[in-house]
This record gives sequence, C-alpha cells and structure tokens, in this order.
Amino acid sequence: MLDGFEPDPQACALVDIGVSADGTIAFVSAPGAAEPPNWPRLDLAGRQVWPGLLELHAHIDKAGTAERASSPDGTLEGARQAAKRDREVPWSWDDAWSRMDGALQAAFSHGTVALRSHLDSQDGRTEPSWSVWPELRRAWAGRIAPGSPADLILFETPSALGVLATPGQARLVIRSGRPIDAKT
Repeated sequence: MLDGFEPDPQACALVDIGVSADGTIAFVSAPGAAEPPNWPRLDLAGRQVWPGLLELHAHIDKAGTAERASSPDGTLEGARQAAKRDREVPWSWDDAWSRMDGALQAAFSHGTVALRSHLDSQDGRTEPSWSVWPELRRAWAGRIAPGSPADLILFETPSALGVLATPGQARLVIRSGRPIDAKT
C-alpha cells in the first residue's frame, strides 16, 4: 500500500494518473498530490482504469466462419473437421481480409492492444491468409499490435525441437520477414 491511497472494500482506490505526451504513465499519486503544470486533465468521475488486454492465442484467419463451418458435435475434432471442410472451397482474398480485419476490430473495440495469431501453414492452405497478414498489420499499425504468425509456426510442427515440417513452411517464415534457424 502506498501512502495516501485509501482503498475501498474491493481494494480500489481513487488516484491521479499522469500520462506523458508519448502515452506512457508518468506517475500515479494520491488525488491532488502531484499535478504537473499545463497538463490536460480528464476527470473520469471515479471510473476504473485498466491496462489493455493481450490476446495470446487467436486464429484470426478462421474468424467469422462459425456459421458456415460449425462443429457438429461441439468437440475440438468436430471443429477441426468443420474448418477443413470450409477450406475445400478456397477462401478469397476479400473474404479473408474481411474476416481477419473484423477479428481485429472486435478485439480492439473490447480493449485489446496486442494480439498473436496462428495462420494456416499447412501446404496448400496458406493463401490467402498469409498474403492478407502483412497488409492487415500495416492497416492496423498504431491501433493494435498484431504479432507475427511466424512467431508461432514452430509450435505447430510435429517436432518438439522446432523443426519445420515442410519446405513450404520454411518459405512462409522467410517471407514473413522472420529469420529462421531450422531444418527443412
């Protein structure tokens, strides 16, 4: 507990938060204890302030497919089979963009500030998601920080050692701009 803070029964306290011009928190103090001159003020009238949310595991290339590719029995295997059937008709670039952008819009509107996503990386199932991804990252720069799907590709291989499963996956990682150190 810091001096000057008086928490309520839920352990919440009224505080002043100073935010610098670059958006970083400059200080947290008891109400009125520190007030830099000439800083704009925003009275939140007792509302709560929370850090942005981080989405650590998403599949935005499959976002928006639940109605057309739902799991018939509610199981993971049912969901996998439904997703595979949805890919039997190749996704268009516009369809992938719309769904992936919609996933980021939904995440952002609910307070997400960073998101990591898997993208299909199996041979024959990489496009159009991998072509949409860099364009989407540019379009969302400064609002939400989508992590590179290449960050997670090594975990999607059959090897616990991080060996890429196919040469096609190695090309995807290289094309995404991430250096690789793996056998292909």
